[in-house]
Amino acid sequence: MRKQYRLTIFILATSMLVALSPLQVAAQSANPVFSHPTRILNPYLPFATLKQDTLIGKSGSQTARVERTTLKRTRTFTFQGHPIQTMIVVDKDFIGGKLEEVTFDYFAESDDGGVYYFGEDVNEYQNGTIVGHSGAWHYGVETNFLGLIIPGRPQVGQKFQAENVPGITKENDEIVSVTAKIRLGIGSYQNVVKIKESYPDGSVEYKYYVPSVGTVTEIAPDGTVNLRQHISCWQLGTPSDPDGLIRP
Repeated sequence: MRKQYRLTIFILATSMLVALSPLQVAAQSANPVFSHPTRILNPYLPFATLKQDTLIGKSGSQTARVERTTLKRTRTFTFQGHPIQTMIVVDKDFIGGKLEEVTFDYFAESDDGGVYYFGEDVNEYQNGTIVGHSGAWHYGVETNFLGLIIPGRPQVGQKFQAENVPGITKENDEIVSVTAKIRLGIGSYQNVVKIKESYPDGSVEYKYYVPSVGTVTEIAPDGTVNLRQHISCWQLGTPSDPDGLIRP
């Protein structure tokens, strides 16, 4: 190959890479399409197969436990004039052995595999009694910004927002690795997606997502929880519905 041809091809290839780079980091669509929104099968967050996750760790000097389950029912939101059904994922947070918070999160998967966040209802507990609902929000009410939890095809450098709710919360996210390794008491994992979550107060959290499992580690400034038990139902459309919850 002659020198000038090699130079021309190099310039063209470089130009193509520069042109493609915005596409490579694009993660959050302004107009996602939801044909089967509750069929959440993103490899890194397969809620459609989740029966229960239990994460154990510390919050400050106290023990922390998160019990994550799914409900059989759905909640409908309006997005761009169309009704969208969302899957309901429930987090029960225990600090020092006592129930502190129950959160009902609403998720839907777009046709390109992204898992979008439509809001949450929150019950705060003290001595077994609901004392507040701080942090609750819904798409179409408190915000018209549709958050993204994880893209369909995670790539290093992708930036997006899981939450942007004026006066309540804002979260800037970035994928910092798709080949992370992590070792937990229940096993060792490779090709883990690591996401950095940044908040307006300067605090930073990290979450690790394992293929076919979901979230296995959550690292916050005040502590860390790791997956201790993962139970999948593997039968689509039949997640569990925990008893004893005061539902929104």
